Amino acid sequence: MDDLYAFRFIELSGESDIQRCKNSKYAESDMSGVYENVKKQIRNGEGVLFIGLPCQVAALRTFVGKRLEDGLTTVDIICHGVCPSTYLEEHVRGIEGRCGRTASALSFRDPAFETAKFRLTLSDTQGLFYKKGPKSNDAYQVGYHSALTYRENCYSCRYARGERAGDLTIGDFSGYGRHGQKSGKAEKVSCAIVSTLKGDLLLEGLAKFGIETERRNPDEAFLYERQLKEPSVRHAGRPAFLSTYASGSGFDRAARAAMGRTLFRNGVVEGLRLREAELFARSLVPKSVKRAIRKCIHRSCFA
Repeated sequence: MDDLYAFRFIELSGESDIQRCKNSKYAESDMSGVYENVKKQIRNGEGVLFIGLPCQVAALRTFVGKRLEDGLTTVDIICHGVCPSTYLEEHVRGIEGRCGRTASALSFRDPAFETAKFRLTLSDTQGLFYKKGPKSNDAYQVGYHSALTYRENCYSCRYARGERAGDLTIGDFSGYGRHGQKSGKAEKVSCAIVSTLKGDLLLEGLAKFGIETERRNPDEAFLYERQLKEPSVRHAGRPAFLSTYASGSGFDRAARAAMGRTLFRNGVVEGLRLREAELFARSLVPKSVKRAIRKCIHRSCFA
């Protein structure tokens, strides 16, 4: 992530680069020059490991060709779909305007709030000023997780199936524990699907870095992860979203035109949760402390 809205592929040369690539990025990425560079390195006798979406992996394998494929190992990521980066930029600009702050950092699955909760956060030099999950009234989050805002070709993706494009496939493991005992929370366990001998050797080689692996019943992956069976189904409100966006109304208004009821309901539920949390927190405070607080407020207000 070069800035809040610019995502691109880079060549990893050390651990610091790995840190730069961590965390999900739910927007399209720039692949300028990547395929040419990979092919050049393989021709020079270097082995290349490429990690990307299955469509990107398939494109790269075609570009490299059969003659050079021995020098290429690929990992594809289980993908639901990709949104144009312009949607994200418009959405964040709107939040900045409402909050009166300018974001310098963005995370789609902020580890500070557990990555499995998919918290979209924005921060500036003063700290966090925005946090929303997929069941909130955040237009980008709800739009993405409801399959409203993907590129059109994502709804007919030929790579959303059990036959994978890469040597190894990685992703969340939503079916973990459905067909056998589990040794931890599903949110803490990743799914790794081996498709070739290269993928098997790659996975085995990770053991020396302290990564634990365990062979599981394949049904846990293929029965419970929709993207291993079929593409995402477009949201019923997509025509309304596209027509409103095309009129120049902007991303947020277009998303609300398509999902207004859902966003309103989520906002109400979110408000009720906050109120419940507030009441619960108040119940934990002793009456003597409450009286002392009231006295302090009264003195400060009427002194």
